[in-house]
Parts: sequence; structure tokens; C-alpha cells
Amino acid sequence: MTTKTIQEKLNIIQNYLKSGNPEKALRLLGEETHQPELENARGVCLLRLNRIDSALEIFKEIVFQHCICIASTTPSLYKANYMTALLLKGSTSMAMELDGTLNDTDNIHPYVVELKQLIRNFKYTLPWYQRILCYVGVYPNKSLTLPFEPGGI
Repeated sequence: MTTKTIQEKLNIIQNYLKSGNPEKALRLLGEETHQPELENARGVCLLRLNRIDSALEIFKEIVFQHCICIASTTPSLYKANYMTALLLKGSTSMAMELDGTLNDTDNIHPYVVELKQLIRNFKYTLPWYQRILCYVGVYPNKSLTLPFEPGGI
């Protein structure tokens, strides 16, 4: 599969997701893709279908790439989608630990910006002592709801 074909497929999947049809988008992906971009899209479809555990497994694989730590080359979008799956699973503190790994570059994906803002706003609502604990890496495991559709492609 060429890059152009992957991008065309991603555009179609995004259109399905925008129109609220993640099942159709997931069917378009088929079974095994072996392309990180398409696996990310599969995970987003699963998030939108509320199949959080399956999405979490996909994102874990593309974020950790069979290693015990996150590679520096892992795109922030994949990490943001993994964080989203963790948030939806109820693992807020684990998701917040990954917030610092999201790159603040000029070419940052809009979904990453949106998720970072959500985390920033969430931290701001915490009592002062919990905000201080966040600075030293101790995060509250309070639930956090997403005010937007989960996942970005």
C-alpha cells in the first residue's frame, strides 16, 4: 500500500467519523493493516464505538512499539490517543503521566492541542495541594470527561 493510498483511506475514514459512522470506517480498514497510521485510525474508530479495551491495546502497541518505554520518534497524536483511551478507561493518573511526553512543536495536531488544553484545565480545577502534587508526578485518579469526540487521525 502506497502512502497516497494510505492518505486517501485516512481521508475517507475521517469523513465517516465526522458523519458519525465509526462502524463503516472500521469496516473500511479491514483486518490487519500493519501501518501505524491505519492502526491509529482503527483505534480511534474503536474509541468512538466505546470499545475502549480493544482501542487501548492498539494504541499501546503503536506507542510502545514492543518496548518498555515510549520511543522519542512516536508521534504525539498516537500518544494523545493512548492517553484518551486511558482517560476513558478511568486511568486518569496514568494518562496525566504521559502529558509531558506530548511534543509542543509548530506542527502539532489539533487533537493533541485540544487534549493538552483539557488536561491543563483539569489540573486548574484541582485543589491547590493536588496541583502541587501534579508538579512532582503524583496525579489524582479523578474521572475526567471529554467534551469532544475521542481520538484524532
